[in-house]
Amino acid sequence: MKNKNHNIRFNMEKGDECRAWELLHSPKVRQMFKSQNRFVIEAVNDYYDRCVAMKNDPYMETREKEDAFADRIVEAVEKKVVSNLSALFGMYMAQGIEMV
Repeated sequence: MKNKNHNIRFNMEKGDECRAWELLHSPKVRQMFKSQNRFVIEAVNDYYDRCVAMKNDPYMETREKEDAFADRIVEAVEKKVVSNLSALFGMYMAQGIEMV
């Protein structure tokens, strides 16, 4: 048998199950994934891999959050530098400093 089927029930009186149903049927899922089936397969595999990784390395989530925070800081600094680049260049030109 090539294909196997598994039915999932969503209790709409439970907040997390209601949210899962809404996510599964959201426009974003339709845009980002080939099908609902593909979304569920990727979600199950990703969740399992993260659970195994967390069991093997309990600090993984903390490091991921720290890395994401550092990336946001770097991105903000880069944007600020780029937005002020012309003003900085103008300041150097006004002072007669030769740029190498």
